[in-house]
Amino acid sequence: MFKNMKLGTKLLLAFLAVGVIPFATIGLTSLFKAKSALNTAAHNQLEGVRAIKKAQIESFFAERKGGMGVLLETVMTLRQEAFSRIDASHDIKTDQVEDYFNKALLDMQIMARSKDVEHLYTKLVEYHNATHVEATGNYDVTTVKYQNLYSKYGQNVNAFYEDSGYYDVFIVCAKHGHVMYSAAKESDLGENLKHGSLRNSGLAKVWEKTMRSGKQSIVDFAPYAPRNNEPASFVGVPIQKNGEMVGVMVVQLSIDHINKIMGNRSGLGKTGETYLVGPDNLMRSDSFLDPANRSVKASFANPDKGKIDTEATRKALAGEDGTDVIMGYNGNPVLASFDSVKILDLTWAIITEINVAEAFIPVDEKGNEFYKKYVEMYGYYDLFLMTADGYCFYSAAKEADYQTNFV
Repeated sequence: MFKNMKLGTKLLLAFLAVGVIPFATIGLTSLFKAKSALNTAAHNQLEGVRAIKKAQIESFFAERKGGMGVLLETVMTLRQEAFSRIDASHDIKTDQVEDYFNKALLDMQIMARSKDVEHLYTKLVEYHNATHVEATGNYDVTTVKYQNLYSKYGQNVNAFYEDSGYYDVFIVCAKHGHVMYSAAKESDLGENLKHGSLRNSGLAKVWEKTMRSGKQSIVDFAPYAPRNNEPASFVGVPIQKNGEMVGVMVVQLSIDHINKIMGNRSGLGKTGETYLVGPDNLMRSDSFLDPANRSVKASFANPDKGKIDTEATRKALAGEDGTDVIMGYNGNPVLASFDSVKILDLTWAIITEINVAEAFIPVDEKGNEFYKKYVEMYGYYDLFLMTADGYCFYSAAKEADYQTNFV
């Protein structure tokens, strides 16, 4: 085909080949170089963007880490303030309870040594001998003579009873255990504590204990028949004449005094309370949060529901004191301050506690939670506070994981 072409055509094709092929080669070379340059530029731009984003992400997490560090310091400060507040409240209550009992014991000793008690006791013994009361029988309190004696010589002792607020004041003879005087005049008046129906009661035990020791003594709360089997505690004081113990003055304590001290909840918020627990794990003061099961009366009536056996009560009854986060009797983690109260030879646990959710989570005057505002400010989805064993006691979002154990 090429042989049959005219010379002009051949020359034209030759000239075109000589001109086009170099230009095409140059064009293709330039195209490939431009493409490579554009790819390099694009890669460089992407790498630049990646570096910027990487720096931004690292900066974001560094800022959050720093913010969490500051938040942790805030949490630790709030935690320490909560510990300090509950310690202060607990110490005040402990001092108040000890002061109450120390004053009560001192007042009883002074009263038992007074001329009023000595004179009344002398007249009661004279009546005892005049009526020929048998050692195993009851003391006759039904006669007119006794009523006159009671009214005439018992006025000052009755005034002590009314002023003190005790549930009752008794005078018991040393020899037979006859209840010769009772300010409240209930069914125990005239009873024989050695041989009668009350021989195993707390009143009989404190009489025996005081007679045996020759000094002031106390018997812990236990059901007492003359009070419809409600818990009662007794303190006995020797009545002496010429250096010899001739009788026993007994006071039946009122739970109202103890509850008045324990019931002052200043600084304890909505979930805080202070309460007393005996060595049997039953209440010695009424609970504010669970009065239905954990009042003194309810706990003795139904020990299975009324007992409190927690780490705090166990340590306090063992003589330890401290403040820690524990599981409370209601199944929630609490900030608890614990110690023991000693009244003569009795040891009770005194516990002040508040739910950690309230203790560690401050709110402003409008009720807005500090941590919830923190979450909203920094755009977090949620914020958790947990105990050391993994229990979530706070969640800003309060979803299904709130109040669960992550461990």
